Amino acid sequence: KKYPELKIFGHSQPFWAEIGNDTTEENRNSYPTGKIPKEGRLVELMRKYPNLHADLSAGSGHNAITRDPEFGYDFLEEFQDRIYFGTDICAPENEGEPFLGLSRWLDEAAESGKISSEAHKKISRENAKSNLGIR
Repeated sequence: KKYPELKIFGHSQPFWAEIGNDTTEENRNSYPTGKIPKEGRLVELMRKYPNLHADLSAGSGHNAITRDPEFGYDFLEEFQDRIYFGTDICAPENEGEPFLGLSRWLDEAAESGKISSEAHKKISRENAKSNLGIR
């Protein structure tokens, strides 16, 4: 609030656990599962602070978006200008890890029309290019 021009990037379990209102002290530092009963604090903060951005690069981002796909698609569409795909692990031994499937999940969501091709493009590359000053 004090620095509206400063871009803040949220990442990791405590950030992404707050996507739903079912966060507890026990699951806040992990990967909550199941349908999201109601929007959580993360959604509220994303709406309130346009300088809050979301990094999907860890398993926590993948979990938050895919645990309730319909909710995840809506979240991606609403905040498409401030969400970034990436991975924080790219070692060959991690190839079979489920969270590395986020790229495929995003591709399938766009191909099936569950998210717009515009949102897919922004999340997958354009937002990062813009922030890094890459043309």
